[in-house]
Amino acid sequence: MAKNHTTVKSTAAIKTVSHRAAPSQATTTENAPTPAASAAPQTATATSSVLLVAPPPETSIPSVPADFVPVSGADYRGFAPKSGELAVMPEAVKELQGFADFTGVFGKTAPPYAAVVQTFDIANQWSAVRTRLNAFDVYCATQENLAWKDVHAFMDRMKPAFELAVRSDGSVATSLPSLSRLFSVQKVIAQKGVTTRKENKKLEAEGKMPIKGTVGKRRKKAAANALLAAATAPPQAAVTASAPATTTATPVAEVAPLATNGATPAVPAQSGTAHS
Repeated sequence: MAKNHTTVKSTAAIKTVSHRAAPSQATTTENAPTPAASAAPQTATATSSVLLVAPPPETSIPSVPADFVPVSGADYRGFAPKSGELAVMPEAVKELQGFADFTGVFGKTAPPYAAVVQTFDIANQWSAVRTRLNAFDVYCATQENLAWKDVHAFMDRMKPAFELAVRSDGSVATSLPSLSRLFSVQKVIAQKGVTTRKENKKLEAEGKMPIKGTVGKRRKKAAANALLAAATAPPQAAVTASAPATTTATPVAEVAPLATNGATPAVPAQSGTAHS
């Protein structure tokens, strides 16, 4: 059993995040203080024609325990719940909780009733949490991609002007370092790709395997795995000189019985093969 075993007391303790269009993060201004008139930097206003859905402000994702150590999923591959089990588990937990004669049905050798109920209930709760998180993750990924699509569209329009401003005044990049790095990310990736392709072409010209870049690393790993598999494969039985020589006798065709109805008999499936 894991050292840090977190028990979920109730599924209601975890907020259910709505998958509907989330409300905007605009808050009420009835009691909000009036900002002082000053030369403030430009800010986005509520009249902006942004049609993206903002994350729900009440989203609360609990932190993972500090001493938690993740394990490989392969260790529990055979224990992961199947869809059929997940479908009936909630009702099965209710039936267990309302059992009148647990020992009478399962016998004295069955696990303790309290432990069974608690284990089934906690497993069901964790599965319910994961189901909601997985659905919310798909929703988040969709909204994230939509938002970043618009971000890149704006960046394509803003980048030429920003680069022109930087060339005219180098202090612009110094005063806005994060924006400068953001606008240069795609350029750095493209330059790295060009360099990788050049290095791979050079290796190919030398008769070597192109192993630069992500694809090259995967190719190198696949080749290493193939060599390891060949080295650890069991040796095939070799044919030695002491093996008994086989004599090649003249094939003798099997004589099929004559058909009584005058039809031509079928040729045997192994006709013409040698018989030892």
